[in-house]
Amino acid sequence: YTVDTLAALRARLGEGVRLSLLIGGDNLRVLDRWRDPWRVIELAEPVVMVRPPDTREALLASLPVGYDAQEWAGRLVDVPLIDVSSTEVRRLVAQGGAIGGLVEPGVEAYIRQHGLYQAERP
Repeated sequence: YTVDTLAALRARLGEGVRLSLLIGGDNLRVLDRWRDPWRVIELAEPVVMVRPPDTREALLASLPVGYDAQEWAGRLVDVPLIDVSSTEVRRLVAQGGAIGGLVEPGVEAYIRQHGLYQAERP
């Protein structure tokens, strides 16, 4: 559970480190159904990505009961919709294809360095 991961990070990093939790608008709408959502919010400041076709207004109107729209408005960050499929990136890597232009150079380097998404070898 996210709350357990954040508690472990807090224990490891200490109180002096500020944690943020990046989530999509879809997760904000159901945050009240997460395990111990108030503890999650206490452990890490949620930052909510607003991605098209969603809007700030729609997200704030659909907040779970008990969530303050004014407080959450400051946690919303507009991000562009990027037309890249993670499934396609994984497929290309597994087939030895190029992914330059689909992901940032640092991401590609990390994928290659750690052998992520490689096809299983017999």
